[in-house]
Amino acid sequence: MSARTSSRTALRRLLPLSVATATLLLAGCSGPAALRSGYVDYSHAQAQVGNQQTLLNLARIRNGHPPYFLQMGAITASYSFTRGTNGSASHTLGTMPGALPEMFTRALGLSGSATEAPMFNFAPLSGPGFSAVIMKPIDPRTFSGLAMQGFSATALMRMLADEVTLTNASGQKTVLRNGFDAQDSDNYGDFLRLVEALQTLQYARALVTGTDAGGTTLRITADDRAGAVLQRLATRDGAKAQFKTLGNQALAGGFSVDVKLRTFVGTLYAMAYDGAGADALPAALRESLPEGQRDAVLRIEAASDLTEPEAASVDYAGRKYVISDKAGSLRYRTTFQGLQFVFAQTELNPGQLPQASVIQMR
Repeated sequence: MSARTSSRTALRRLLPLSVATATLLLAGCSGPAALRSGYVDYSHAQAQVGNQQTLLNLARIRNGHPPYFLQMGAITASYSFTRGTNGSASHTLGTMPGALPEMFTRALGLSGSATEAPMFNFAPLSGPGFSAVIMKPIDPRTFSGLAMQGFSATALMRMLADEVTLTNASGQKTVLRNGFDAQDSDNYGDFLRLVEALQTLQYARALVTGTDAGGTTLRITADDRAGAVLQRLATRDGAKAQFKTLGNQALAGGFSVDVKLRTFVGTLYAMAYDGAGADALPAALRESLPEGQRDAVLRIEAASDLTEPEAASVDYAGRKYVISDKAGSLRYRTTFQGLQFVFAQTELNPGQLPQASVIQMR
């Protein structure tokens, strides 16, 4: 076989092979790649929208406006792909003096397109059913579940508790309220001292959460290690661990705490003003508190010292609101995460959303 014949044969074989290979590459990169990209992108977008809605409602409340809720329903996205290949080849023999004896030309063309048609369903959450959910006290099992997973006792108590009844080992009962009252500042101070004690017990894995006999009231106790743990706390904090309403005594083992939980709406309103409330505490009261309880558990106003990655950011009423933290801290973002978990308990099954009020976007 001559060299020219061999070259022409190779050309005829290579061109179909190149076209077939390109077609396979196009086919393999469309569907799976779209699935991977679409799943990540939609998941990220839905999480971002959910965070922004919660922060936006906090900002609305902070400006004296009522909250408003939308729930994401079903998300559908259809994809279509087209792909094609084409090729051409030419073989020219040189006939002029000095010309190349033979020339081969090959051309391969690839074409493809992809279209996406997403559809989103939103439903305004309102009406008696939704109101009943957000206006009833938080389920004690929600608190217990988060606490057992290691969620901060400080964030949970200061976010969800309305008031507590503390019963010490001798049976003495004291009602402590989660809110500052200028007429009885020691009461709120002792509530925060109790929170610090519960946080310390949680760190030592000595905290026990459950409910009363009726299953409707959150009850917090501690195991046999509580006495030693609380004694170390009293030694560490000194007067800052002493309860004014208990005659300047530190908390000891054998106690129980019955917690009256807030509603979800009550929680939203409390958290919207938590930063401002902490800043307004009298200096003397703040200095008398354990260090871990002097700051708010959630701040929503943008500030230059909030440098950690933002969980959410919105502009409302001419001001910027963010969920972030001071360098190296997770305090505010942890509380915001807990708020999102609690809100998840108020959402409805997408199949139960009233179709008349569903908003569709294509």
